[in-house]
Amino acid sequence: TEMTEAATGWLKAGYSEEDAALLSKYSALLQNTADEELSAAEATSILVSQLKAYHMEAEEAIRVTDIINAVSAKQAVSSYDISQGLTVASASMSTFGNSIEETTALLTAGTTIFQGMSSQVARGLNMIATRVAKNGDELKKYGVDINDTNGQLKSTFQILQELSPAWEQMSKAEQVALGNTLADD
Repeated sequence: TEMTEAATGWLKAGYSEEDAALLSKYSALLQNTADEELSAAEATSILVSQLKAYHMEAEEAIRVTDIINAVSAKQAVSSYDISQGLTVASASMSTFGNSIEETTALLTAGTTIFQGMSSQVARGLNMIATRVAKNGDELKKYGVDINDTNGQLKSTFQILQELSPAWEQMSKAEQVALGNTLADD
């Protein structure tokens, strides 16, 4: 059955039998609330990837499902697209200090424009996160410090949010130049 398939996926991911029983219910919930068909294995894989990427406890799997469903209910993006994008982006985005909420927001912004292309948007975000972290000197020119007061790297989301006011004041040529710096190799 699907519950057995989900439980097996959780056990293979290293969760205890007790956690696997609970997590299988969360897999079923994601599977049943998704706006596109998901297998139990796919739902489990989506949740496993998020729990691992964001170092979340088993009980927090419901939070992942809630985030996915809330965004798909309010934005022009499917739960399937958000799920797929999160699966691709989360490990990297977490490494660059982004929360699951911040990663979801960035994915939603991109996937709303590029419908059905969440995996490509996610790969683009991974690249942008890397390039933002490498281009602190360039961003300082626009009043954005990529490090907090303790010298720790800010999240990609926070950096881009701080860049936004300066971006609005830039000429198109400046936007293109900075965009190329932050998005190209």
